[in-house]
Amino acid sequence: MDALIGKLTNLGYEFFGILLPGTLAVLMWSLLWSAAGDLVPLITLGAVPELTLSEAMDAIGQAIEWSAFLSVLLMTAVAYFVGHLLTWVARGGKPHEQVRKRDHLAGTLLLRPPKREPSYNLKLKPAWRWAGKRLLGEKLALTWTLFYPAAKTYLLQRRIPSLVTTYQNKYTLHRSLAVAAALTTWGTLLVIVSGLLAQVIGAQAAGPHWFATGVLAVGSLGAVLGFSSSYLYNWTLWGDYLITETYVSLRVEEAHDES
Repeated sequence: MDALIGKLTNLGYEFFGILLPGTLAVLMWSLLWSAAGDLVPLITLGAVPELTLSEAMDAIGQAIEWSAFLSVLLMTAVAYFVGHLLTWVARGGKPHEQVRKRDHLAGTLLLRPPKREPSYNLKLKPAWRWAGKRLLGEKLALTWTLFYPAAKTYLLQRRIPSLVTTYQNKYTLHRSLAVAAALTTWGTLLVIVSGLLAQVIGAQAAGPHWFATGVLAVGSLGAVLGFSSSYLYNWTLWGDYLITETYVSLRVEEAHDES
């Protein structure tokens, strides 16, 4: 039963932490590609063609008619790879004791979403120390790196209903989406600058869909701010619930043993 619960937990992480953000990122970048219009062949020297939404839908429809299974498998593989890439990039943020809005916005735009350290509310530090000593013993120096896997394993073995995995999946999802939105923001900036330069040099035929590009630029920047904030919020809740659930469970066990 424990093995089954562990596999389901891992599947939840693979979907919400990897596959879903990868899928949404591919969708964002496809919209950017379409919004760039006939500027794309100009920027890439003809290596990448212009994309329209109707052409994209037709291509997907033809692929599904050819082989629905292989088409879905290929799209899933691409989204899964992109999701892993986003997770790898997003983990590069440096820890900070206090993260202001401008800090997490700037850090995310630089593809380094900052982490809050410690990963929990400081008011829970006594509970963390008490639970950590019960799990790890008195000889080991208590650190979050040691406490986190021990506490998660303890909760899993006790089959305790937990919100820890929920908040872990949420912060992973939001962190990856923040990075994907940051890349989209830089992409829209590149498209806007390239479009203006194309007009300056007289390439009147080349240009993006300005309205769509502008909407995407504003939307992606808003997504950076929103998802980077919610990532930090869920990151803290993950640590808070891990400590609280472990502490309460250990206290209940202790009271039961004493009685």
